[in-house]
Amino acid sequence: MSASSASVHFPRRSLVLANVCPPGFIAVEFAGLADASELYPEERDEMTTFGEKRRSEFAAGRLSSKLALAEFGIVNFPLQINDDRRPRWPDGFVGSISHTHDYCAALVARATEAGSIGFDVERTGRIEEELWDVLFTSCEQERLRALPFARRAISATIVFSAKEAFYKCHFASSPTWLDFTDVEIDVSPGAPGTVGSTFHIQPRSASVVRAKYVGRFIVGRSFVATTVVIPPNAR
Repeated sequence: MSASSASVHFPRRSLVLANVCPPGFIAVEFAGLADASELYPEERDEMTTFGEKRRSEFAAGRLSSKLALAEFGIVNFPLQINDDRRPRWPDGFVGSISHTHDYCAALVARATEAGSIGFDVERTGRIEEELWDVLFTSCEQERLRALPFARRAISATIVFSAKEAFYKCHFASSPTWLDFTDVEIDVSPGAPGTVGSTFHIQPRSASVVRAKYVGRFIVGRSFVATTVVIPPNAR
């Protein structure tokens, strides 16, 4: 998905990411380098201290969100940053943005469809085994080591991404910073990445409300995408 700086790139609806979205969500993706000149002035003002890589990521996320919001009839809405560094979505809407290297995507829905959403996308193969003690519980590590070696890299990416998606979703509804071992991820058996693939989230800390959290994931050609949604009015 790499691109030269001379190339022109545009956001587009994502049929792949639609598989991890509940009904009512719009998924938009952006592959390659993004042109910050296409942003609203208020958005460009917020990236004056960013380096080149961060500028491209920020622009890709805003352009993806812009297209997603336009699908709902929301136009001329600069997506600015809250004090907690999260995007400030329009009243009545929820969303989440994630990026990895030169790929970015945004998911948006009306607040009547979800109380909050956490979305994460990760390149496969980045979660090496020397990181497992920091990122995963002992039970998660046992499950990963029980897998055939060829499946461990993808499965480790799924578990890590699932935690990232949950933490984004949890923070949107209850602004509390969590550690990686505050929840435990159990991936449903079956062919990984097929439509409808799910994972279950077991709280392991008093900081996490005891609830039956279920997320969705899919494995693309070179990345894993995960989502966790808290229903509207659920706290």
